[in-house]
Order: sequence, then structure tokens, then C-alpha cells
Amino acid sequence: MKKERASYGVLSNIGFMLKMARDHAPSVIVIMLLLGILPVAIQTTQVFFTPAILQAIEDRVSLRSISVLIIQFTSLLILLNFLRAYLYTNSLYGRITVRTNIINLKNFKIFTTAYPNTHREDFQKLCDRAIETTSSNRTPAESIWKTLSSLIENFLGTIVYLFIMSKMNIWIILLTIGTTLASFFFSRNINEWGYRHREEVSEHSKRMTYITGRSSNHIDAKDIRMFNLGPWLNEVYSKAFKLYEDFRYKEQRAYLGADLIDLVLSLGRNLIAYGYLIMLVFEKGLAVPEFVLLFTAVNGLSQWVTSLLENTNKLYKESLELSAVRELIDFAEPFKFEEGLSLEPEDKEYEIELRNLSFKYPLAENFTLKDINLKIRAREKLAIVGLNGAGKTTLVKLIVGLYDPTEGEVLLNGKNIKDYNRRDIYKHFSAVFQNFSIMAGPIYENVSQVLLEDTDIAKADRVLKRAGIWDKVKSLPEAGETKLIKEVYEDAIELSGGETQRLMLARALYKDAPILVLDEPTAALDPIAENKIYMDYNDLTKDRTSIFISHRLASTRFCDRIIFIGEGKILEEGNHDELLVSGGPYEKLFDVQARYYKEGGGNYEEFSL
Repeated sequence: MKKERASYGVLSNIGFMLKMARDHAPSVIVIMLLLGILPVAIQTTQVFFTPAILQAIEDRVSLRSISVLIIQFTSLLILLNFLRAYLYTNSLYGRITVRTNIINLKNFKIFTTAYPNTHREDFQKLCDRAIETTSSNRTPAESIWKTLSSLIENFLGTIVYLFIMSKMNIWIILLTIGTTLASFFFSRNINEWGYRHREEVSEHSKRMTYITGRSSNHIDAKDIRMFNLGPWLNEVYSKAFKLYEDFRYKEQRAYLGADLIDLVLSLGRNLIAYGYLIMLVFEKGLAVPEFVLLFTAVNGLSQWVTSLLENTNKLYKESLELSAVRELIDFAEPFKFEEGLSLEPEDKEYEIELRNLSFKYPLAENFTLKDINLKIRAREKLAIVGLNGAGKTTLVKLIVGLYDPTEGEVLLNGKNIKDYNRRDIYKHFSAVFQNFSIMAGPIYENVSQVLLEDTDIAKADRVLKRAGIWDKVKSLPEAGETKLIKEVYEDAIELSGGETQRLMLARALYKDAPILVLDEPTAALDPIAENKIYMDYNDLTKDRTSIFISHRLASTRFCDRIIFIGEGKILEEGNHDELLVSGGPYEKLFDVQARYYKEGGGNYEEFSL
């Protein structure tokens, strides 16, 4: 098995966790140490308990003295066990606090990382691993404290038991340690069979989970019934389950072999130890209490060493997972954020310029956009049109700073946006993209993107009216406080595609940024609602620069200027009337679309640039 390499070592990750605990829950460190010491104290007390009683009996001490001795040992054990239970119970809050703060760091990175990172496969894999590592009390972000306590316990226990066995023959001690090591490493090699094949079982589990999820999804319910997909889905699930079942069968056979080997080694070790101690009894007069103590120590030492090795191995695995969390948190950013120049939106005009801009997606062979030069004047209404896949949305993502150009510059009022805090650049744009991002919660929160108590309700109502969805909202039982997303809230409602699009427009208007970007804002609207948006466009874009993307050319006539994108460049530009008599691709595409509506005979296959 190829050993997995991590960016951060075990000691570095322990240091990271100790720092997180020191900053957010210092008691975790103290409790971790005490929970490592107390079990050793309990074990040591128990080891000496029986031999002490036996010795007292051999010495023929009074019953009263033996009773006192028993009470003393018992009281000590009760006290130590009470302290351990008390500390363990009170350790949970601190451990959860540390894990929660790690989750906050992870979430902040995921929510705020540069947009290109969200499309990187390595970043997504780290996100998945980080979520698994922090998702519950049993994950490494919390379980590592138990592992560290166990390591302290195992180390101290090994030292104490070696001291107890110091009177025995060195070869017996080495035999005990040797058979323990052999059993551990052989068993680990077999027991890690499942770990080495974890991706295989993960694939089977993912398939079953995916099929179960799709089968119960109300969105897919229509197709499952209309196309009778039930038997097919059931067959696919059955095959995935059979593969999963076969995997588990092989895994259990491997584990059984490991257990048998461990049993043989343990039996051999105990027989030799028994024989040696019996020999000491007959040849050197070893007392019974000492015989019990030493034999108990042989088994105890084996358990301590095994646990020490197991927890060392466990710590290594937990460190790998914690390393993934830290790699995510420290993932390199292609943009400047806090280290960039500050640029808060002001009540002034903003001009955008694209200078010699070219863009190619990572791993792509060809440029999506090549050598684009464009200046968008302050308060200008610009339309970007072209066929599907021409690069319209990509161009807008470059303008708003979601991507950086592969070549060239994007300038805001003559300054390259790369020099600024990118989050400040985003404050200058209100955008409605094709893919909606509805969040579970009240309509008002989806408009304001802050908690309900922090929402300016009057402003939210105004933008809902301007976006043309107020009549729908006020008709709902709780109006703007009505919740969305049924998967989260039982009393939630579902908006239609057109209503959702209007809600997104209201959100963009609520932000009230100086530059408004609308990417196919009427795609889900009926013709009447679409026409209403066009009629209100001047009001919606009043006193701000606007960029309007569409593939319906009739919708662009209200814009000051239109650019036609094709073949990765600007093929022509002008206003609607100018382009209709230009004889260029705009006019040709407009004629195709017009014939489609008038005669029902439009054919996009006729169109070519």
C-alpha cells in the first residue's frame, strides 16, 4: 500500500489542536492529561489489591486489619473512578467547543474562498474530507483528545508494569514485548485491509445512498412513475448492495484470520510465563501474592504495549484527516482579500474596462474568450448577446471578478481589480445569475441575505414590489416571513421558476450596488411577465450601470448598446436599430428568431456566424 503523505506531520497537527484548545477551551488540555493519568492509577491500584490481601492473609493479620485494608483499596478505587467519570463527562463541552471552532474555520474557508477554487477537484476533495473529519463527536476533530489521553495512559502504564516486572528474567520481559509486537503488526496488516480498500466500499455506499435519495426525491417522483423507473432503480440498487455485501464478507474473513493469529501468540506467551513463574515457586520459593502480581503484570504489559501501538497508529490516521482540514483552511487563494486595497462603494459613477482580455478554463485546450477590448461607460445599459456557449456568462464572471483573466486586465475606474480586496469588488455588483441560490429560510432573509431581525422590512417590501413578486408574497399566510425549502421546513412553500427569478431580482435590488448584472433574468418568465420586466427596466436600472445577458435579441432593444459575442470575441456592437441593418450576425439571428415566432418556421440550424 502506498503510504499517504500529508502536508502537516503528526506533531504539527497535535500542536494545532493544542493551540485551538488553548484559545477556545483550555480545560480540554488539563482534562486530557488527567484522563491519561487516572486510568493508570486505577489499574495499578487494582493490580496491587489482590496480592496485598493475599499477603495479609499469609501474614495472619487480624480480620479487622484485612477489613481496613479492603476498605482503603475500595475507597481509593471509588474515588479514582469517580474523578475519571466526572472529568470525562465534563470534557465533552470543551471538546465540542474546539471542534465547533474548527468547523467555523472550515466553513469560513468554503464560503469565502475564491470562486475558481470551488471548481477545483483537489479543493472539493479536501472539502469532503474536512466535512467527514468534523461532522460528529466520533470524528478526528474530537476523538483525537481521547487518543492522546490513551497514549499518555498507555505510556505510563507500560513504564509502571515494566517496573513491576523488573525482578523477572529479562528474556521473559522481551518475550512478552516481542510476541505483543508480532501480534500487533501482523494483525494490523490484516485489519487494515478495510482501510486499504476504503475507496472501494465508499463507491458501493455512495451508489446505494444516491439511488435511495433519488428514489425518495419528490422532484424525481414524476419521472419515476411516468417512465416506470422503479424496477430499474431497484435492480441497480440490488447490484450495488451485492457488491457491498461481497466486500464485507471478504473483510470479515481477513479479520478472522488476524484474531486467530493473535490468539495463538497470546496463548504461547501465557504458557511460557506460567511455566517460568511456577518454576520460581518451586525452585526459589516465590510467594503466592508475588506470583499473582507478576503474572497479572505479564498480561497487563502486553495490553499496555498493544494499546500504545494501536493508539499510535490511530493518531497517525487521525492526523491525516486533520491535515486535510488544515490543508483546506490554508488552501492557496488566487485573489487578494484582506491584504488587498480597500474599495467601498460610493455615490459616484463607475466605469468598467476590459483591456486585451483573454480567458481559458483550467485544463482546457482552447480559449473561451480571446483578446476582448470593451469599455462600459458609467450608467450605460449594455446588452451581451450571442448563441449558447459563446462565452456570455464567462465574460460577465470576469467583469464582476469571479474569475481573473488568463491574459489582459479588468479595470474599475481605471484601476486593475486584482489590486483590491476582492470582497470589496463584489460589493459594487448586484447580480442575478442563471443558477439560483435559494436558501432555507424566510422570503425576507432570501432578499436581504441577513437574519430576519437585521432585515430592513420596508426596503424588502419595496424591492419585492419593483421585482413584480409582491402580490404573490403578500398572498401567503405569513407574507414575507413565509419559509422556503420544504426539505428543511415542513410549512415551507415552493415558488415557481418565474417567481424564483423575480425573488432573485428583488435580492439584487436590495443590495443596491452601483452596477447591476442580469444573466438571462427572464428565462423562466411567461411572455407577459417578461414584457413587464422590459417595461420596468429603465426604473430597475436607474442611476446605475447595467449589464444584460440574453439570447433573445428582441429583449435587448431597450439597452443603450449591444455587443454580439461569438468565436470567443466581439463580432459586432451598436444599438438595436444599427445592428438590424448591419448585415451581420445580429441581424441574421434576429431574423431567424422573428420567423420562429411569426411563421413557426425558424430554424437555428440555418444560422451560422
